[in-house]
Amino acid sequence: MDWKYIIKAVLGLGALLLGMSSCLQTQEFPPEPEIEYDSFQLVDSTDALGNPVTICKVIISFTDGDGDIGLRESDTTGRFSPDSLFYNNLLVDYYEEQNGQMTLIELEPSYSGRIPYITPPGQNKQLRGSIEYDMDVSFRNSDRIQFDIRLVDRSFNVSNTVTTPIINLD
Repeated sequence: MDWKYIIKAVLGLGALLLGMSSCLQTQEFPPEPEIEYDSFQLVDSTDALGNPVTICKVIISFTDGDGDIGLRESDTTGRFSPDSLFYNNLLVDYYEEQNGQMTLIELEPSYSGRIPYITPPGQNKQLRGSIEYDMDVSFRNSDRIQFDIRLVDRSFNVSNTVTTPIINLD
């Protein structure tokens, strides 16, 4: 009997079983959304009237343990009403450089927006994904801007805040 062959076979089978069991394990995420900044890209485009605009595409990745990310179009009452803080579920603070400092600018309307309903079917509701969010930055008073971003789930859990790097528009 060739013991080297048997040892290799047992080790190979053990490695295979270990690899398969790691595929079956699910990663646990907390019920509050967690986000990470991934990247941004400035894109020249045109608006609905054909005017040239600059779009800042910001990409964030997210996880959510109970999968209650996003809103339906009909989610417009109570705490989701248009005059509520949580009408938008992607909260964006906008900053411009003024006198060498990044200064929060209150815009009306703001850059905040609504992420559509994306809860998965089935028993495991955990979500992991990315969001690409477009913002028209054509008409700003500074060549250097920055964003703080938070994600809110339907249980009103607010994620951590991510900050983009300073974005040079010139």
